[in-house]
Amino acid sequence: MSAISYKAIVLKSSDYNEYDKRLTLFTENEGVVCAVIKGIKKKTAKLKFAGEIFGFNEYQLVNKNGFFTVANATQIESFFEFSKNHDNFLSVTAMLEVTEKSVGDSPSGELFIKLLKAFKAILYGNKNPYLVAMRYTYYALAFAGYDSTPEKIQEFDFDILPNEVRFEPVTYLKEAINILEQRLGVRLMVRIAL
Repeated sequence: MSAISYKAIVLKSSDYNEYDKRLTLFTENEGVVCAVIKGIKKKTAKLKFAGEIFGFNEYQLVNKNGFFTVANATQIESFFEFSKNHDNFLSVTAMLEVTEKSVGDSPSGELFIKLLKAFKAILYGNKNPYLVAMRYTYYALAFAGYDSTPEKIQEFDFDILPNEVRFEPVTYLKEAINILEQRLGVRLMVRIAL
């Protein structure tokens, strides 16, 4: 069996068996892919980084009986810093959940790049995380085929986002999530925390 290489962002990581985890990965070319990573919860595991939420890694996946298993991984960039700030964590978690619900298994290279840019705008650009998440959510809606982008969000460019805003961005993020839930017929868990 030959391994397939995917660059992916970890959307979700959940326990699976005693020492394993089930990963939900957002790939550039295949959309959302699920894989099991064996032995990751052991103290001596060498691929612990590969199971961390927000991680951007290159995975070598092997298809065994119709299920992907992680054979190896290389870290490209860790966005673990998001877990140290409540607003960043909440906003990025919302973006991950929005991505999982809106992409499916369709090719999504453009949305993949937008998500990476959103991460970097929050982490390195000091942009308001709620405003970035709101814009990303509207973009994901448009990607999913819903033309519900407000006029004020015509361009999706994180470089032009103001550092200071005159409104409460979390309110607009809530509005964007409401629209997403209505259009896609899903319920997002992040709503509880907003």
